[in-house]
Amino acid sequence: MKKLRIIISATIFVFIAAAAISVSGIVLKSYDNYPKFKPFFNDKNTDYDVYFFGASNALNGIFPMQLWRDFGVTSYNFAWHKSTIALDYWLLRLTAKMHKPKIVFVDIFSIDSELLVDPNLYYAHGALDLFPLSTEKIRAINDIFKSRATKTEFFFPFYLYHNSWKKTPFPIIKSNLKKYALSDNNLLPTKGGELRAAITSSGRFNVDVSDFSKKQTTSIQYAQKIISYCRENGIIPVFMLVPYPTQDYMEEWKDFFCETLRSDGVSFLDMSRTVDFDTDKFDRFAHLNPLGAQKVTECIGNYITQELAKKIDLKKNPSVHEKWSRDYQVYKQFYNTKIISADTFSSTLSLLSNTDYRAEIFLSDEENLSELTRKIIGRLRENVTVLPSKELENQVKVSVFIKSNGGESKDSLLCEKKFIAKSIQIQ
Repeated sequence: MKKLRIIISATIFVFIAAAAISVSGIVLKSYDNYPKFKPFFNDKNTDYDVYFFGASNALNGIFPMQLWRDFGVTSYNFAWHKSTIALDYWLLRLTAKMHKPKIVFVDIFSIDSELLVDPNLYYAHGALDLFPLSTEKIRAINDIFKSRATKTEFFFPFYLYHNSWKKTPFPIIKSNLKKYALSDNNLLPTKGGELRAAITSSGRFNVDVSDFSKKQTTSIQYAQKIISYCRENGIIPVFMLVPYPTQDYMEEWKDFFCETLRSDGVSFLDMSRTVDFDTDKFDRFAHLNPLGAQKVTECIGNYITQELAKKIDLKKNPSVHEKWSRDYQVYKQFYNTKIISADTFSSTLSLLSNTDYRAEIFLSDEENLSELTRKIIGRLRENVTVLPSKELENQVKVSVFIKSNGGESKDSLLCEKKFIAKSIQIQ
C-alpha cells in the first residue's frame, strides 16, 4: 500500500511538473515573432516553390505575395533580424522537415561573418522559439550555442528568466499572456515578408575595403553546408545579394564567394544594383521600402521563371491556385489598411509601387516640387498622375484608387489624404 502511494505521488508530481513546463513555454517565450512565422505552421497542406533566408534587408526586401500575383510562384520569407548563415542553415533544415521547397534563396549579406549567431539572443529566440522541440531542433541548439546555460534557455523557455526568479516576473507573464490571447488575431498575411513604408534619402555607408581578406569564414562553411543539404534533398540552392549600399566592400566578398560557388556549380543572383538608394530605402540602415522591395521581388521572379523554371515544375493544381488567390485577397485588405493609415506623403508614395493601386495627386504648383520628389513620382508614373488644382493653397490632396480587374467596373476610391505642401518635399 505504501509503495502504491509513492508511485501515485511520483506520477502526480511528474504530471504537474510537465504541465508547469508546458505552461511556462506559453507564458515566458517571446511572441514578437508570432505574426511572421505562425502562418507557416498553420499551412498544413501548402507546397512551397521557394524559401528565402537572410537578415533584415532580405526580410524587408522580398514580398512573397507579389511573387505569387505576378509570377504564380508560392514562397515564404524566413529572413529574420540579424540572422547569420549558420542560423539560416538550421532554419532551412527545420522548415524543410515541414514543407520541402523546390528552391532556396540565401542572402550573402553576412558572408564575411565568423558568428554562429548574433550575441543578442533575442534575435535567435525570435527565429527558433516557435519550432517544437525535435531531434532537428536539439541538433541546431547544440551546434550554434556553446554554453550550457544558453542551450538550456533554448530547450526550456522558463530558464530564460532564471536570473530574475528572485524578482516576480509577473509583468513578463502578464504581457505574454496578453500577446498569446491576441496572437492568432495579429497574424501577418505577408508570407513572412515585412512591409515598412517610408522614404529616407541619406547617403551611402563608408566601409574600409582594406578590412577585406580572402579566407574561408564560418559563414562560408555554413553556406557550403546549405549546398550539401539542398543537393541531398533535391532542392536547388541559389545564393543572392540583396541590395545594400556598401557596394565596394560587398564586391570584394561577392567575387571571392562566387569563386567557391562556381567550383560547386551553384547559381548566384546579384541584385546589388537593382535599386536606387535615394528613393528605395525607408531608414538610414538601408532597409528597403516597398519601392525597393518591388524591384527586388520582380528581379527574383524573372530569374525563377527564366532561369529555373526549366529545372522544376511550377504548375499549380486548382486547389493550390484557389487557396493562394484567397490568401492574396486577404493580403490586399492588409495592404489597403497600410495605405489608409499612412500618415506622411513619402510613406503613401512608397506604397503606391504596388500595381493594384493608382493615385491622383492634386497640387497648386508642380514647379515647387523638390528634385527627389519629382524623381519618385516619375518612377511611379504608371500608377500616379499629377494634376493641377487652383483650389488648393499650401495643401496637396492625394486620392488613392484600387484598380478594377477590367471589364465595365470602375476603379474604386480607397481613401483621400491631404498634406501640407511643405511636408511633401522629400530631400
